[in-house]
This record gives sequence, C-alpha cells and structure tokens, in this order.
Amino acid sequence: GDRADDAAVGSGAAYVLLRNGAGTWTQQAYVKAPNTGLGDAFGGSVAISGEGGTLAVGASAESSSAGGIGGDQSNDGAYAAGAVYLY
Repeated sequence: GDRADDAAVGSGAAYVLLRNGAGTWTQQAYVKAPNTGLGDAFGGSVAISGEGGTLAVGASAESSSAGGIGGDQSNDGAYAAGAVYLY
C-alpha cells in the first residue's frame, strides 16, 4: 500500500515489525486491504500464527458482502459487516 495515500480516511493499515536479538525493532511490511474503503478500520485487530507464517488482519467496518475466498469485494451491500484478511 501507499502510505502517502490517505484519501480513504479511517481505512486503516497494519505494520509488520521484526525484533532482533538486541531489542531493536525493524519494519518488515506495510499492509493495506486490497479493497481499501473509507472507515473500514483495517488493522483494528491482528493476529499472527505461532510459527509466524500467517497474518490475520481484521477490518471491523468493512461493508463488502463477499463470502469466502475470491468473493466480489467491490459489492458494499453489507454495511459494516466486517472482514478478516489472511496473508
């Protein structure tokens, strides 16, 4: 995602950080939803799997009525239904 693009106020983002042995944190990734929308609150909740290979990011106010994987994310027919994105 483009950090400089703040046209969709409240859409949200997630940052992935890595801590090295000396206690220093380094940013590894900046993540935005593929269907960024105004007020979606992407990143309001996050979880990472125990082995660190899967990141789950919640968007509590996402309005897409897409169901399952590969659904039509452009259809905002389910106001503030929420969504979870897996990376």
